[in-house]
Amino acid sequence: MFSRGDVPARLSPALREATGRSNARLGSVISEYALEDSAIGKITGGEDPGAWTYQGFRVTPKLPSELTRFNDAVRRRTAMAYRPETLEAVRLMLRALAGLRVSIYISPVSDAQRRVLADAGLSDDFERWRADILRTAAANGLPAIDLADLGTAFPFAPEEGSTDAWLDNLHFTPVLGRMILEKVGLRSAGAPAAASPQ
Repeated sequence: MFSRGDVPARLSPALREATGRSNARLGSVISEYALEDSAIGKITGGEDPGAWTYQGFRVTPKLPSELTRFNDAVRRRTAMAYRPETLEAVRLMLRALAGLRVSIYISPVSDAQRRVLADAGLSDDFERWRADILRTAAANGLPAIDLADLGTAFPFAPEEGSTDAWLDNLHFTPVLGRMILEKVGLRSAGAPAAASPQ
């Protein structure tokens, strides 16, 4: 949606040149970190719990309340006012993807995240952002589906830890993910769940 990071991201000046970009790409595939990170059953290099499977699915266990409360606190610290000019990047992307099948949807928003926005006085910003996303899609001749309200059907309280539908304020589980795929026409209604539940 719209939030600021705790620390500004700084890109390496080498990325301005083709050689620098090529080296960065190569380093992301062939490096000690990349090899360690590709091990099935673990994710190294961070405090993010979970693992990737050989089938390409991510298995993420439910988070304890300490982590979901921490995430809620981060959201409260980093939420910021909506800046309409940030949608220019979306417009550029849609123009670049012209001719390809593009599915645009607004992700489900948890009631916990709505409380963050309300407490920060940003509920109106959120509604303006939703409307602008839909207008931007229409201006590019693309249908868009607003699924933000789908999240409210699955209550989430950060002080109680993850639920079957929400890992934390912003991250939903395959329970909602499968519903999204159905809504955008990429999954048949009632299709069996993948072997990996999370």
